[in-house]
Amino acid sequence: MDKPLLSKAKLKMEMASPIYNAWKRGGYHAKSITYNPFINPRKVEFCSWDGRLEDICMNGEDFEKVTMTLDFQSPAALPGETYTFDLIQKDEQGNIIGGETFVVEAPIYSYKPIDIIPVEVGGGKYQLSADWQGTDYLAHWTDKNGEDIGEGSKVTVIPTLRNKEFSVTAISSQGEMAQKSITLESKTGIKSVAPSLVEDYIYVVLDNPVDSKNAVLQVSSLSLGGTILLSKSLPTGTKEMRLDATSLSSGIYILYYSVDGQIIDSQKINKK
Repeated sequence: MDKPLLSKAKLKMEMASPIYNAWKRGGYHAKSITYNPFINPRKVEFCSWDGRLEDICMNGEDFEKVTMTLDFQSPAALPGETYTFDLIQKDEQGNIIGGETFVVEAPIYSYKPIDIIPVEVGGGKYQLSADWQGTDYLAHWTDKNGEDIGEGSKVTVIPTLRNKEFSVTAISSQGEMAQKSITLESKTGIKSVAPSLVEDYIYVVLDNPVDSKNAVLQVSSLSLGGTILLSKSLPTGTKEMRLDATSLSSGIYILYYSVDGQIIDSQKINKK
């Protein structure tokens, strides 16, 4: 891989279900990747030129597809700027048994601006629409933390106290790039988590909870590849909740507050 590529773009791979299940059977082993199973358990992002998935337990004659995506964060310095990366398959002895080389051309900066139009739709939610003056384009949306939140000209978001800035990156059919960010009024999130060192219970207080029947608190393990160990549905309007943490062993966990499948807020917790 051309090493400068990952300084300009996010390289992501989405696995077909059989490959994901084979990786799961192997224990989610990997090197130099970012993985968020709450957003898409079959998608990973490569963080280094030597990033890889390991111990994918499949039969030698089995073949399935993966989808590679490059989300450019910055345009080309000069027209015709290209990058190369290799997707290589190895057997359990480390021998190369397949692969493909890809050459991609970086998009150029567009002087025609793109706008974001916010519309409040209730329940703490906003619909964001990208307007690029009639341009034919593909759009990719991210939040303040750089996490993927949607594709296409429109996306629905829920701003929180810690995450209220959203960005769109658009690539036109002519290979031009435009970017725009917007900061919204935050109306919900995790207000507090107690105690600071959890023993038997986790006490969670929400700030302006979203009005939804599909709100949930979940606790995942950092040491088990993001496996969800606790899950508690929240009745509409719930502001406080107690989670039984007696089944958790000592360690560091992530508490997620999700609504309609979207992560609204998260906090790290320590179990004694």
